Amino acid sequence: MSESVVMSSRKRRSITMETKMDIIKKMESGGKVCEVARAFKLNPSTIRTICKDKVRIRDHLKNTVSMHSTMICKKRSGVIEEMERLVSEWIKDQHQRNIPLSLPMIQIEARNVFADVKTKYGKGYEHVNFNAGHGWYNRFRVRANLTHVRLMGEAASVEKPIKVCSKFLWDMIVSEGYRPEQIFSVIETGLFWKRMPSRTHIAQEEETLLGYKASRDKLTLLLGKNAAGDCKLKPLLVYHSEDPIALKGIVKASLPITWMADGTAASARITQKLFTNWFYNHFIPQVENYCAENGLPFKILLLLDNAPCYPAHLDDFHANVKVVYLTSNTTSNLQLIDQRAVANFNAYYLRTIFKEAVKAVEGENGVTFNEFWKQYNIYKAIKNIDAAWRELKSINVNGVWKNLIPHITNDFYRHEDLDVVAQNVVDLGTELLLELELEDVHQVLESHSEKLTNEDLINLELQKQENEDAYEEKVVPEKHFSYKQLSEDFSLLDKVLASFESQDPNTGRFTKVYAAVHDAIACYRLIYDEKKKKDNSGAPRKNGHIFKKVLTVQAIESSTSTPPLLLEL
Repeated sequence: MSESVVMSSRKRRSITMETKMDIIKKMESGGKVCEVARAFKLNPSTIRTICKDKVRIRDHLKNTVSMHSTMICKKRSGVIEEMERLVSEWIKDQHQRNIPLSLPMIQIEARNVFADVKTKYGKGYEHVNFNAGHGWYNRFRVRANLTHVRLMGEAASVEKPIKVCSKFLWDMIVSEGYRPEQIFSVIETGLFWKRMPSRTHIAQEEETLLGYKASRDKLTLLLGKNAAGDCKLKPLLVYHSEDPIALKGIVKASLPITWMADGTAASARITQKLFTNWFYNHFIPQVENYCAENGLPFKILLLLDNAPCYPAHLDDFHANVKVVYLTSNTTSNLQLIDQRAVANFNAYYLRTIFKEAVKAVEGENGVTFNEFWKQYNIYKAIKNIDAAWRELKSINVNGVWKNLIPHITNDFYRHEDLDVVAQNVVDLGTELLLELELEDVHQVLESHSEKLTNEDLINLELQKQENEDAYEEKVVPEKHFSYKQLSEDFSLLDKVLASFESQDPNTGRFTKVYAAVHDAIACYRLIYDEKKKKDNSGAPRKNGHIFKKVLTVQAIESSTSTPPLLLEL
């Protein structure tokens, strides 16, 4: 962990339930936010958040929560630490006895030990979970000073195939003249799009519910980019429902992702049919446009692993797109590197959610964290997926090619440390009165690799049917632009910019902001101008207002000399 993260975590201040109740009482007795904040040496936003959460705080106090407690449940660090200590001793014992170990063996042992320790700790730890994922093992290995322990098949079985495959690819790249910009790769990953760390009250309350749980609702993403790192493909998102309620009235082609649905199952898998559709109708047109925009020959090399969802006949689709399928051993190494970028993507997605939550809670018309989470739907998740994918810079994805084709990779800066992003989430959680630790964040990030159980699939199928019925019943007004509303919006925007200008002593900075804003809304200005021409065509003006001639009934019946009635538009 970096020094900055350590310093940040030391500055965190836990607020006891007793202090929270004192704050609530002072505010209810007529205290002002600023005065109470000064009295308790807290930020005003923290005072407002505590007041918004006062119902839940009182409810938990009724359930005999200690007044000196800072959270609703006990910390799980003791369980994790004891489990890791016992697993470390077991690994050292196996190593001394020359018993070969593999990652699955260690994961099974860790889960079993965790279950025993959790039982030993007893009441208060029912909601604590542990997945023993790859990320956990990598961090545990360093913490326990076990980096010297070599696992079965960790290096020897992969090194030779990688070298052979690397030579094969390099020879093909040289002979065919492929450039890094023309070589693409994709990876499939799952995402529980509405999942909170298990120690949050939201996750704990959901665990008590029967049937469908939003935290078990999983979608599948296909993420792709080129070896140069300057072209990230529009993500493919596969969901179990074609028409969720949150997307009613939304043109799916306008979404920042490619939307597809696996209507055959609740597991939202990428099938061969869906992948073929994506490859022919989305991948090929997108890379062709990229080549044209960058002055490159339309000549593409796509590297795929041996996943069953990739049809074997893709190489026959287009003369300019060559598809190469990697061997199993090579694929394992490629995915191991790919997962680093995926881990960062998942972390950015979670951080974006927490940023939005803080903004919603602290806003002028703020809501509680529970209300924010209830309103969080698949449409909002799509926008956050897009934000996380855009945040993943080329420096994150280029490392995928380092071992496979070292000849063409450039020197890039290291990607953002995962612990730094996780600490950001912890700090944002503090603003939301959530007592989180780094391990909590890593746990939810690693949980995206979980497989759905049969019970999950049954519940999702039932929920899917309910959503389809609700979709048919819900009436959503059609979206359209109004000339009058656009005019008001532009006027409001001008006032906002004028306010910025009146406050900013740096004229150069404001000029850049002004130009950037007007450049960004140029598309809306064009729509406004077109509507203005259409609505105002031939209409007379009076004192700057637009009028339209309307013949009255009397004018029609009596005389054509009767002046027409002018209606203001």
